Amino acid sequence: AELARRALRELATLDDDDPVDRRCRGLMEDRLGLVLSRFGAGEHLRPLSVLAGAPAEIQGAFELMATDSDDDWANVAARVSALPGALSSLRASLEEGIRSGVLAAPRQALSTAHQLSTWAGRHGGVPYFASLAARAPERLRTRVGAGIPAANDALADLADWLTATYATAAATVPDAVGRDRYIVSARQFLGGDLNPDEAYAWGWAELERIETEMRRLAGEITPGASIDGAMEWLDAHGEAAEG
Repeated sequence: AELARRALRELATLDDDDPVDRRCRGLMEDRLGLVLSRFGAGEHLRPLSVLAGAPAEIQGAFELMATDSDDDWANVAARVSALPGALSSLRASLEEGIRSGVLAAPRQALSTAHQLSTWAGRHGGVPYFASLAARAPERLRTRVGAGIPAANDALADLADWLTATYATAAATVPDAVGRDRYIVSARQFLGGDLNPDEAYAWGWAELERIETEMRRLAGEITPGASIDGAMEWLDAHGEAAEG
């Protein structure tokens, strides 16, 4: 948070006569402001979500790493070895969230625990980091694989803690995130502030418009058919409809 504040202060001193610089400043101010909004809301103490939580971001980092050279794979190996420390840091944040009464919903904790267990290979299949090492050139696989046992143990340990300790502590947290959290999260994904009442009114109207159009098209495909009936007809009698 302090880094974001310092960056915002430095941005305020920079010239932005160039339109590209001006757009870049606006984007940076929005994203850094979002960091501070999320920090103020305590979101850094409950970053559990299957799609966008801290564990998914940690795993996703490996998918984004370059793997074109031996040096690239050395970076991968170093990051695999650093995974237990990353998960330990995450757990410390979650423990502070418990102490502060800032928790994610139980379903998020249990779903994330299942996700971590899957990556550790507990539910069958190849553990994630073993599959990652298998992509490395044969001469480098031993180096990349050196940190895998500790990484798998760290994944399993955090999964067990989320199941046994965190989910219990969060048992009374409502499953819905609430209006305030929703607005902050919506800004994260949309890049702008959202009026949820207007957005949902538009969303329901748009859904009704789309479904009306779907029913009309279903009748053109098979007169009198429902949407599902038209889809079943297409499955049986044709691979595609023109238009």
